[in-house]
Amino acid sequence: MTLAQRLRYYLRANAIFLSVLAANLFSDLFSEAMFHDGLLALSSESMAFLERTEAWLRPFVLGGIYLLVYLYERPVRRHLRRTATGLARPEDSSVQVRRRLLNEPYFVAVLNLVVWFGLTLAVVPHLTLHGEDSELLTAVLFMGLNVGLVTAAAVFFLSEYAVQRFLAQHVLPASSPVSASGAVRMSLSVRMLMLFAATSLIPLLSFVELTYIRLPGMGSVWQDVSQHIRSHTLVFLTIGISLSMFMGHTMRRHFTAMIDALERIRRGDLSARVSVLRNDEMGYVSEVINEMAAGLEERERMRHSLALAKEIQQNLLPARPPKADGWELAATCLYSEETGGDFYDYLDLDNGAVGVAVADVSGHGVPAALFMVSVRALLRRNVASKVDLAEAVAALNRDLCRDAGGTGQFITLFLCRLEPDGKSISWVRAGHEPALLYDPASGRFEELEGNGMALGVVPEATFELGRMEIAPGQVLVIGTDGIPEARNESGEFFGKQRLRAVVRSSAGRGAEDTRNAVVAAVERFAPRLADDVTLVTIRAVPLNHG
Repeated sequence: MTLAQRLRYYLRANAIFLSVLAANLFSDLFSEAMFHDGLLALSSESMAFLERTEAWLRPFVLGGIYLLVYLYERPVRRHLRRTATGLARPEDSSVQVRRRLLNEPYFVAVLNLVVWFGLTLAVVPHLTLHGEDSELLTAVLFMGLNVGLVTAAAVFFLSEYAVQRFLAQHVLPASSPVSASGAVRMSLSVRMLMLFAATSLIPLLSFVELTYIRLPGMGSVWQDVSQHIRSHTLVFLTIGISLSMFMGHTMRRHFTAMIDALERIRRGDLSARVSVLRNDEMGYVSEVINEMAAGLEERERMRHSLALAKEIQQNLLPARPPKADGWELAATCLYSEETGGDFYDYLDLDNGAVGVAVADVSGHGVPAALFMVSVRALLRRNVASKVDLAEAVAALNRDLCRDAGGTGQFITLFLCRLEPDGKSISWVRAGHEPALLYDPASGRFEELEGNGMALGVVPEATFELGRMEIAPGQVLVIGTDGIPEARNESGEFFGKQRLRAVVRSSAGRGAEDTRNAVVAAVERFAPRLADDVTLVTIRAVPLNHG
């Protein structure tokens, strides 16, 4: 470890003891002020005894407290050391380490209360030997109890802050519950009582303590005042404790309602709600929980609707490729969201020919999916009514410009015709990625291009019809731009070169194997797709191919 890392480790490892030391130094000053402010009319022998005892006992007390704290938190320190040296992570902390850390504020608070009050009890017999009367001894006991309570309250809140601020992140996993078997879980009522003790009980005990001190010249008047102080203190304590318990109970009941609602939401009951009965932070949290549950409920309905839309859209895609003499066909469509605008289709053409269409609607999600359904229907209608593919695509373009020209959406399309002899194809390309033809015999690739812009933009657009002879074994790959434009985490594109390499290595195994190889390569390269991916692979085979 570097010097800075070592320093941070030692500060973390001793954060609790530094809290204890700060609280005890404050309490030491507090006790000094109380014993030496002149109110306690102790004899010179008693004062000398107290000063001697305090001088030699203070280092032993602090050393004993440190030793007990050190022994208690040894598992925590061991884990912090392993974390600092990279041998452990917060997720590796044992139940014992978590329990010790969560219970440590309670441990050090009780320890300091016992030490301070115990020291007072040990001193009282010696003061009796020096002839101090019972009322002064009672005042001393109250002072010791007061100092112990002050120390315990200060230690608890300081050490709890140290745990939360400096230690929890190195011991408690951020994603796990802040709890452990055997850990003390303080209720709101107890926390309110502790706050009452720190802010009210200690001052009230100080007043009671004063009633046991005889002030010179006061006589019976001071006795009457003392009696009134004691009786009023009892009333104030009763009222304070009752109000603290009532407030704690009210807060706990409201928090219980919020926790119950959150538990129901976690189990999937999104109808859970919290009654908003307060106009404070807890009321605001209740409103946020209700709004969150309503949002999750709406999101769940939307998710169900999208799942249904996805099922419908998947059913619109061909379940299996048609039987085409001289051709092997395989296809797939992967959406980056629940639904998308990509699609492919197989079309029955004249003279036993098979049409293959691959289209990419602009955009993603539901709008693109709705447009895709319309495009599919118009494509089928126009192809069925036109013999020439270029004329069918031109008619489709005019329909789309008329129906969706004002929406700003457009579509790219690659439409090809497979002749039944397995020897020739014709195609029309409308702003789409060129199809890729691979010849295993020569190892060469050729792109099937053609003039034609995207559909739905210009009604008067014309389209070029291309024709080509195909040899057995050649593989035609028609895809959308989601394949070459797929990006990995480094921002690198999948690209056409990787696509060609996959096609080259799998072309001899058939159209289905080529499709599977391309999809697997894209998913390995970019596990999270940013665009829809559609792919159709076609392989020419001899007519007697078995």
